[in-house]
Amino acid sequence: MERAVATPETGVSVYAPTLRLWSDATPSDRGWSFDVAGDLAVPPFQRRLDEAAERAATDEPGEFVNVDVQFAYAILRTDGKRRVDVRASPDRCARMADSEAHVTDRVNLLAVKLSHDLSDGENALYRVGDGSQTVDHYLVCTRETALNRDLREAEYGAVVFVENGLVLWNDDEGAYNVVVDDETVVDLVAP
Repeated sequence: MERAVATPETGVSVYAPTLRLWSDATPSDRGWSFDVAGDLAVPPFQRRLDEAAERAATDEPGEFVNVDVQFAYAILRTDGKRRVDVRASPDRCARMADSEAHVTDRVNLLAVKLSHDLSDGENALYRVGDGSQTVDHYLVCTRETALNRDLREAEYGAVVFVENGLVLWNDDEGAYNVVVDDETVVDLVAP
């Protein structure tokens, strides 16, 4: 919906969270951004349904309990005002739209953090965008250091500068992974 509404023809721009860090680009990747809130309390009737399911041979434990809160949103404006006045520069950063040309290279990126950790606990995985991406991009932290800790600590929607990230193609997911390791520096640019 955001991309259909926020066009030059409508005069509507994105205020948050999926900032356009390149002034002449708009994203066309297939992924979506979502925030996460605290778990819901399980109502008593839902708990009783789940307990009954545990006794039945055909139901899985937890089948009737869903406590996760995940949601997508967009804040749009007609006055062109931006949540943060940060723009990417070709002198300092690679565009995510050009990632194919950088596979197996180390690059600098300006990125908006568009998810919380999506991993199952091994290497932290965060969806990111810069407003130019045509394919999904993820930052994968394989080794956290004091110099890249801002990636984990940054909130959803924060802008981070990634220095010396290794760009790899993930054929299984059809996405680019930018590896954040002990050679990578991540700085919080705007919360």
